[in-house]
Amino acid sequence: MRLAQSMVFLVLVFLLAAPGWSQNPPRAQGNPEMGLPNASLGAGQLVVRVRSMGGLMLQVPASVRIFSNFNTYQKTSSTIDNAQAVFESVPVGEYVVEVRAPGFAVANEEAALWLPNSTTYVYVDLRLERAAGSTAAPSGLPLLTPKAQKELEQAATALRANDLKTARQHLNKVRKLAPGHPDVAYLEGILFLQQNDAAQARVFLERAVNIYPEHAAAQSALGTLLFQQNDCAAAIAALEKAVQLLPQSWVPHHILALCHLRAASLQKARAHTERAIETAGNRAPELRLLRARVFLAGKEFEKARQELAAFRSQNPAHPALAEADRLLAALNAELTPKRTSPAGETPLPEALLTTPLPELTRSGPRRWAPPSLEDAQPVFSKAVSCSMDAVFAGTQRRAVALTANLERIAASERIEYAELDKDGKRRNIEVGQYHYLVSIIEVRPGILSVEESRRPVKRVMEAPRMTSRGLVALALVFHPYYAGDFEMRCEGLTEWKGQPTWSVFFQQRSDRPSRIHTYATGHGQVPVPLKGRAWITAGSFQVLRMETELASPIEALRLDAEHLVVEYKSVEFKSRNTRVWLPSNAQFYAQFKGRRYFHEHRFRDYMIFAVDLAHTEGNPKQP
Repeated sequence: MRLAQSMVFLVLVFLLAAPGWSQNPPRAQGNPEMGLPNASLGAGQLVVRVRSMGGLMLQVPASVRIFSNFNTYQKTSSTIDNAQAVFESVPVGEYVVEVRAPGFAVANEEAALWLPNSTTYVYVDLRLERAAGSTAAPSGLPLLTPKAQKELEQAATALRANDLKTARQHLNKVRKLAPGHPDVAYLEGILFLQQNDAAQARVFLERAVNIYPEHAAAQSALGTLLFQQNDCAAAIAALEKAVQLLPQSWVPHHILALCHLRAASLQKARAHTERAIETAGNRAPELRLLRARVFLAGKEFEKARQELAAFRSQNPAHPALAEADRLLAALNAELTPKRTSPAGETPLPEALLTTPLPELTRSGPRRWAPPSLEDAQPVFSKAVSCSMDAVFAGTQRRAVALTANLERIAASERIEYAELDKDGKRRNIEVGQYHYLVSIIEVRPGILSVEESRRPVKRVMEAPRMTSRGLVALALVFHPYYAGDFEMRCEGLTEWKGQPTWSVFFQQRSDRPSRIHTYATGHGQVPVPLKGRAWITAGSFQVLRMETELASPIEALRLDAEHLVVEYKSVEFKSRNTRVWLPSNAQFYAQFKGRRYFHEHRFRDYMIFAVDLAHTEGNPKQP
């Protein structure tokens, strides 16, 4: 960090060009022709699980074929119990999985098997097939022009910063460019919600789901609004759709439980409460208050008391403690003799049936950054065990391929800078557009270097004063040169945006130097130990998302907290006939010297170049 003339220059650097270990670094192993099935390297098992809409298990038989793009290898099987097909003795390599089922469109998914005697799980989601002669629009969100997409993103950014005036300006522009797009209607609805205009918010949220019924965020927001308007029948319809589209979201389950609690459908209320708690994990301890409400409604008073006592003892500083006290008061009142209904039953306190838990009220506290890795643990499947060896082998191969294929890439980059107040609202916002160039090269055996440059699109623009470097290379945590610096464990099978993924947690080892993350200051480089979590595709071992934070505060920098989120997308380079996963966006949060900062990067229009133009063919060099 540098402090000059009262201005903070915050520079986040991910450096891979660092002194090597005193011992020889680990070498990448395996077949140079990385995707070619090779029986001499051994064989394993490929398990294909087929799902229908909403992530539900397919109820009809399906034909599953696996084949290689590198040779004539292929096998075909049919799904059996649990809608899965099992392929034995599959040679190590990369494959395409093709699934056909009556009434559904043909689906394809990538898969990879990197360790002999291991099992790779592939999850394939099917979509309904369009009827012959149908004029209905194909499934999927309608596309936007680049200009409309830019205006929509700026509107969303302004809404997140609670800058409603700017959000309205961008929405007015995008409405002219794409008047019938569901995202436009959805953001209009969110804008009216933030303006406390529930009537108009409902109009636009209903418009969004009428245009595109699979708009999960709109269905969830609409269901919550309808519940608040005491229209539980309509709320349940919207929220059940949201649950199908967002199987890993606990919020619609929470509101569904409240809807059924209000209607005295205690069995359904209990089921959705348990599902919300299971899905949220440690992210929402206040859901135990919802469980206590269900116990109270079912007159299971001792269970309710135990639940409330457990919440109070385990969360002594939680903002929902007042809610727990209110429920305890309701419990005590319930046990006190009072008037009864004509049927001779004590009526349920209305307070138990009307109010969502505090985290959904706009008056509640807001976090200035995403929850910590410990507080936001994913929900894991209990039916599938995770093999760290198999997951690491596949992810390591992808990391090696990244360095082999990307000598030099360019992209268009949009960066937003802001300071954050205590509630997480953005202020002093700056936005810049840049030409971005990055190269990953091996400077010597065991050492990779990431070199980056940014050039403003307009000459009048200044260079970025806050910048994150090395976002492209963050996934090289799994590279054999650097993986030894971290302790890693596979936590289990979860989902990210509906796609099955392995969750891998990693943390800097105390007996190894921190070489991945560094802060550049006026007095030199300060290494910063990291811990993080990666979401890795279950079948092909591509990194979809990574989150990192400080392993501990850095007193020398007065750096109290930091959180980085990077999402990756598949980018096809036709000139190389290759597909690589590269960052699509990244958000960085930091608390430095008592002040909070945020910046966001968005990448598009990737291009690839060769450093050595004479070397255009051949297998990628292995480290």
